[in-house]
Amino acid sequence: MMMPRASFALVALVAAGLPACEATVQVQRSRPVARRRFVQSLVAAGAVAGSVGRGVTADEGVVVTGPDREASSGSTAPPLRIDPSTSPITATEACFLDISIDGAPAGRIVIELYGGVAPESVRNFRELAEGSRGFGYAGTSVYRCIPGLTIQAGDVTKDDGTGGRSIYGDSFPAENFAISHSVPGLVSMVAGRGGAVDSRFLVETRPDGSQYLDGKYVAVGRVIRGMDVVTRIENLPTTGTKNRPRARVAIDASGVIPLGEARGTSKGEKAADQSSTPQPLRLR
Repeated sequence: MMMPRASFALVALVAAGLPACEATVQVQRSRPVARRRFVQSLVAAGAVAGSVGRGVTADEGVVVTGPDREASSGSTAPPLRIDPSTSPITATEACFLDISIDGAPAGRIVIELYGGVAPESVRNFRELAEGSRGFGYAGTSVYRCIPGLTIQAGDVTKDDGTGGRSIYGDSFPAENFAISHSVPGLVSMVAGRGGAVDSRFLVETRPDGSQYLDGKYVAVGRVIRGMDVVTRIENLPTTGTKNRPRARVAIDASGVIPLGEARGTSKGEKAADQSSTPQPLRLR
């Protein structure tokens, strides 16, 4: 019996002796059923745990991609969709944003990142938080607040929502749209001209989700601590048609912190993360 091409790809991955998160397997398939069966075979082989948590991007062309891979080419909306309201996603790392309002400290926002689902986009967000390229989120401000909907920030060039710059260049193609915007606190990269991604991001605040963003914005993580800070920001008075807050809402500092500390478990506190125990991959 002839082995399906998806199985050949899986055999090659296993034979190479590499974990899924370190390998890159290009599988050019045109039939959704074939792509679905390939991902299911990865799950069955133990290469994927949780909700696509260790390096699988349910993408039209790239099925498995390493977290340190440079941005390459854009992708269309994936045939799979992860719903974080029913399928918690495995976090790979965490970042923080220290916020002030008109110079007064307002608190810290902690975001868990899903590098197993969108590694290129997560790397972009993480390095901007670290400022490792000589520019980043520290010193920028929240430029838009819409109560019950979103706050937006991260314009590292103009600080008004009309600029932005990624670690890969001015912008890079949207990686995938695998995560559904079904829960508040989700952090997504703002889509610019032509759907490209730069440094700008939003935090979703709509209580019942913002699924109208599905297929348009790349979700990279979720706020796990500091949603009270986000709520305070979104309800600030605004000015103009673009809803810019009257007060300066600044990101005074940003960076990366260990997941245990991000979840409050390093000091014996109860974990505050939204993802908890990884669940089986759900296919749509």
